[in-house]
Amino acid sequence: MNKMKGPDTVKFPGFLAAALLVGLACAPLAAAGAEALNGLVAMAGPGAALMEKGGWQTVAVSTVQGPAAPLGGQSADEISFWEKMQAKFDVNKDICDKAKIPLSFDVSPTDLMGVEGLAVGAGAGLHRDFRRFPDGRLALTDAVALRLNLGLETPALEAGAGVSLGLKAGVRLEGESVVIRDLGYVKSCGQLRVLLNPLKIKTILPLNAEHISGMQVGELWKMPVVFWAGITPSVGATAYQTTVSVSFTSAREYVPTVSLFRRSGKELRFRLRIDRAVIRAAGGSVSAGLFPEHTALDAIQPQLESYLGGTVGVPAAKKIVEVFKNYLTASFNLSLGQRKGQRILIEYVLDPTDAGQMEALAALLQGGQLDNLRQLAKMVTAWRYLPGHASIESAQELDRLQAKWGGRLETDPAYAGMDAYNDHAHSVDLHVPLITDQRNASGLRYDRFAPAGGGAVMTVYHKYKNRDSDFFPVPVAGPLIRHDSSRNAYALTTRSSSAAVSGPALVYQQFESEMRHHDHSAREMLEEANNVVKYAGAKGDGINPATELPLDSIHPPRPPASGAGQDHVYGSTFMSFSLAFSTKAVADILAAPAGLIVKSFFNALDAAAGGIMMKVLSVSTVDENGGLSYSRRDVAGVVDLTGDEFKPGFGIMDMIAKLCATAARVAADIAGVRAIADPDQKAERLARLMGGEGSSGLAYTGLLRVLIQLAEPADIAAQLNFRADKKIKGEQDSSARLALNGGPDSEAAAVQRGLELNNGRYSNPSALSD
Repeated sequence: MNKMKGPDTVKFPGFLAAALLVGLACAPLAAAGAEALNGLVAMAGPGAALMEKGGWQTVAVSTVQGPAAPLGGQSADEISFWEKMQAKFDVNKDICDKAKIPLSFDVSPTDLMGVEGLAVGAGAGLHRDFRRFPDGRLALTDAVALRLNLGLETPALEAGAGVSLGLKAGVRLEGESVVIRDLGYVKSCGQLRVLLNPLKIKTILPLNAEHISGMQVGELWKMPVVFWAGITPSVGATAYQTTVSVSFTSAREYVPTVSLFRRSGKELRFRLRIDRAVIRAAGGSVSAGLFPEHTALDAIQPQLESYLGGTVGVPAAKKIVEVFKNYLTASFNLSLGQRKGQRILIEYVLDPTDAGQMEALAALLQGGQLDNLRQLAKMVTAWRYLPGHASIESAQELDRLQAKWGGRLETDPAYAGMDAYNDHAHSVDLHVPLITDQRNASGLRYDRFAPAGGGAVMTVYHKYKNRDSDFFPVPVAGPLIRHDSSRNAYALTTRSSSAAVSGPALVYQQFESEMRHHDHSAREMLEEANNVVKYAGAKGDGINPATELPLDSIHPPRPPASGAGQDHVYGSTFMSFSLAFSTKAVADILAAPAGLIVKSFFNALDAAAGGIMMKVLSVSTVDENGGLSYSRRDVAGVVDLTGDEFKPGFGIMDMIAKLCATAARVAADIAGVRAIADPDQKAERLARLMGGEGSSGLAYTGLLRVLIQLAEPADIAAQLNFRADKKIKGEQDSSARLALNGGPDSEAAAVQRGLELNNGRYSNPSALSD
């Protein structure tokens, strides 16, 4: 049998003012067998057309320019993932050297006010850099930052045998003002001579009506403030150049963010977010230096800093030494954490040509109307509900408050609402000097989005798995090879003002990006997405040609003349894939009989395994729980039991039994979700099932290949965005954005848009969005 790739290897006014001041039935299945079976779920054999209408359609990229523009319907999550990938490229070097003003200072006394270990730090800085939008346009970013720290760190208490105890506590205030300008499609430094002058850095000051109304279309101003207070006890032990440490953190964080975005000549979007959270975390780490102690950077760090300090300055010298110390130290880190809190969002769309509105806005931001914002901050503080119990009455109270403020700004808010959330996550990081950095994170997040005015409340359970892999990391320059992956399953319900709750809907999102990978790796991205959507509505019978992705049109095969260069290394590849199931689609999936689920599972196996299991199914009886009853004699009549299609040295009957057991467990997992009466609990269980917490061991795309067969094609919607920047002379880059059933009449597409809208509104802004 051809081995297939597995699916998943993979006080408020004061804070704001501070920022502005600086410019701001079969045989039992073993666990190992389940893992192997994940790799079997892949391409199936031929099948007849199952849908007469439908198919993928090209999505036109929006002509709206500037940050946060809906570029071809891109979600905030997609833009954020794109920016993370682009951060690994030095855009400044591609265009010209970064213009940077090193205006910073630090004060860090070790003994303040007679308290040993108490330290105060302050800093300010201005910097400018370039970033790319997803469609290739260039953005110029000017930032002015302020930092204030008050910390207490006790001296290490030796407990004997190399063991030490420590305690850190602190308060941190960080403010920033960021101005982002859309420069269009710029490729040469010569086009930017005026903007490259560091004395031309643009800030949000003076914060008056004239300055605000002078914003260019596509220009974005952001003023985030972070207030963090916490305590971190720790214990560590060192022996033979190896350090083991364990730490615990308890903290509170308060993040108000103000942003202004000039959407058009007559539209200026004003957004205010407040995020208030309680953080609990625990972590452990093991680290070891590469060299003996007498040659370690620790021993010569003072000399290095003294030598480099005369050239680049002491602060920069310290950072350079720390980079190389980390680079030459192997480490393993494990962390568990919870972030629980509430977020509120108020959004206005104002007319920048209306002098009255601009004067009111300037007064609000300058502090003349900050009493209004103080009321909002107090409301956040006064919320006492748990994340599962956000009330419609609270949303109505927020709506009344915003109506009052709207009178000050001469307009009603375009949107106001709140989100109660609870995020449990764990991560594992591994650093092997000179070879690789691996970062893995997964978790389950809960969100309850409640708009003001008693509108529909959306409850979302989000199961996620992220992996970043760097190979051959180079200090400062970054990794030579990189692969980032993010898989997200959202199960959600909506509750109307009448308290009626919908059945769950389901949305899957996958993001992949690579640097300096081969052509075959780019194709594997597309094939994995296609190996899900091509089964839409198949009901266990082959595939659905109407929903197959046009792979060769998206990413044409390389010319035959390229010969050995057929697998040429590309500069970068990016893909986002999303698949949405309406409430009807999910209901159909959960209502599917066990026999149909078993058949669909077999249909989703690769060609060799699927062909054999379909033959086995033809001579078997399937009970109501998905168990298969068959005799060896009957199986021998349809399957060659002497072959080794599955695995050399492994009996065919053994593998048949394991596949039967997995199929039954998939059916049992679906039945378990169906048996839950409460819609929210049903949604949570569905999200967990998608994340691999079912008895079958299948997760994400591995499970989707089965579920999508049980839904009608008209009840799903999908989007794909693919881009390959080949950097190969004479060859065109690949770029495509496609949608399936994305029209206004599609309930599944509406579910997807609603989820993306809420995620985009409430999430912390990414580098180029508000």
